[in-house]
Amino acid sequence: MVLDMGKARSARIHTASHLIDEGYKDFGPIPVQWVLSYLQTHPPSFVDIAKLAHRKTLGVILSSISFLSSSITTPATLSIIENNWVFIDPWISLLIRECILKNPAPSDPESIVFITRTLFTISSFLTFTFDSQRLSPAALVNASPSLLPLLTETFSYAVETNHTTMEFYWMLVERIFLDAGASAFQSVIEVVSRSPEARAQALLRRLIYELQAVDPETKEVDLYPIRSCVSLVHWSAFSPTLRDFHHHLIDNDVVRWLCRTLYCLTRDRSPFPKGEMTFALQCVGTCLSIIRYDIEQSRVLLVTALDHALINSMIRIPLQFGREVTEPETLSHAFDEMKKILDIVASYLVFSSVRGRVVRAGVKTGENGIDELVGSSPYSDTDFWSTWRWVANDALGFQRFVNMNVEHQSVTCSNPQCSETRLHPKAFKYCSGCRLTWYCSYRCQKSHWKNGHREFCLRTRTPESIQSYAQSIQTMSLIPLKDRPYILPWIRHTVQDLLSNDIRSMIAKNGDKFHHPGTNKKQLLLVQLDYRENPLGFIVTTAEHHLGHMEKGSREFMEVLGQVKGANVGKHLVVKALVPGIWGLTLITRAEFVY
Repeated sequence: MVLDMGKARSARIHTASHLIDEGYKDFGPIPVQWVLSYLQTHPPSFVDIAKLAHRKTLGVILSSISFLSSSITTPATLSIIENNWVFIDPWISLLIRECILKNPAPSDPESIVFITRTLFTISSFLTFTFDSQRLSPAALVNASPSLLPLLTETFSYAVETNHTTMEFYWMLVERIFLDAGASAFQSVIEVVSRSPEARAQALLRRLIYELQAVDPETKEVDLYPIRSCVSLVHWSAFSPTLRDFHHHLIDNDVVRWLCRTLYCLTRDRSPFPKGEMTFALQCVGTCLSIIRYDIEQSRVLLVTALDHALINSMIRIPLQFGREVTEPETLSHAFDEMKKILDIVASYLVFSSVRGRVVRAGVKTGENGIDELVGSSPYSDTDFWSTWRWVANDALGFQRFVNMNVEHQSVTCSNPQCSETRLHPKAFKYCSGCRLTWYCSYRCQKSHWKNGHREFCLRTRTPESIQSYAQSIQTMSLIPLKDRPYILPWIRHTVQDLLSNDIRSMIAKNGDKFHHPGTNKKQLLLVQLDYRENPLGFIVTTAEHHLGHMEKGSREFMEVLGQVKGANVGKHLVVKALVPGIWGLTLITRAEFVY
């Protein structure tokens, strides 16, 4: 076994070599031209590998291809294959189509062995063929337009059957795509778009299988098929034409299993040999990119990621890879993705579902000593680490604010025919469907369901519907129930305490702009906070100027106008807060602030 290669990969390569050797050893010193002559005089025809006679014929053809793949050592040999590709291609297509794709679950041992040998031989032959100029990956798309879809189908077959050649076929597909570009990718799209839900489920089943298939002796996972699964997920996330497939992956909990992949690759005892360290880090970086993309517009997916040790795994990355990795730019890419993820986490701290999990993650990393290890390492000066310390402290500060004010907050029953108010939100039960309404009793919930809540509840379960609702109803109705009692007080606290000095400084610098023209009379000011930015962004303008740039009569315009009417110039600020989420919520309030 190669010392720098995992046990599973070494065994796979050994198996491939053995099966190919078995295929062509009977040919002995027979020249390549004889093999090609045999392929020319035996055109492909219908076959049934369950029949012995057909299997013998196919065995000779497969042995011929095996012999060719083992003989590609000179430009002359490559030239011969280029000139005779028109005879070779139909046999490769027939072997894939008739022997593999039409026999997904052979029962007899001989057919199983034959299919395995076919899979290894074809992948090996095509890998060698890529060294040819006329049969390079880009040229192959034009020379054999049906081959790439067949290879993609074969990759899907290997995924669904847990076949060990999955890695080889993904490498073929990826190599062709990287060389041939968009024209090749269209073939991949066509294949994946057929039964996207079933293919998404199969891909995640294979990823789970590989994560759990730990070698009992070495405690290693097989990194290469894991990377193949993760790479296809990455393609689907960043390709608009594969968006439907990626949505099915999300529906089947892909974020959870990507986080489990991170956890697996960053655990205390490395589950891969040192020779695969950089390859493992590339896989980690790909996982981080997908997670960052998925959580950016979905608080639910962010909560899922936090529940599956996302922060703990990220903090362990410099400890796992910082000393051994040979490509600093790969580690730098991972740090960049982690910084972006933490910026997203920071923007969602206004929600208790995120904030509480961040606080717990901070406590856990401290208890495990990870904070101390990273803090004393060369990576303590990175943007990622400073951002994490800021996010953890900010979450803790927000949580303390909530705990101090919890007894002073009251909530009202959502049934308009009741409107009972109680001091503590835990005294009410919320709707389990939308989680956006409180009820003091089952009777009130039942009454409200019949009188308008049913439609609202069903529609707010999809982000697109919430987005449309946000244009017409009060924003607070779309804020999670647990956050409603505290989110406006926190916004006012941000203005009155956390940013008060910065706001006063900005007002002082722009004093002339904030007075009525030609007078010393102050105007009512509006502060816009953007919780989607890290650090928190804000701007100060006059309320009159801001209203002048809004659509008159819109829901947001009327909310700002309502706060303006009750405000005292020089004693109040109108505050507009942009809250993260796929629907882009805007909260309007008024804060006491002397200026």
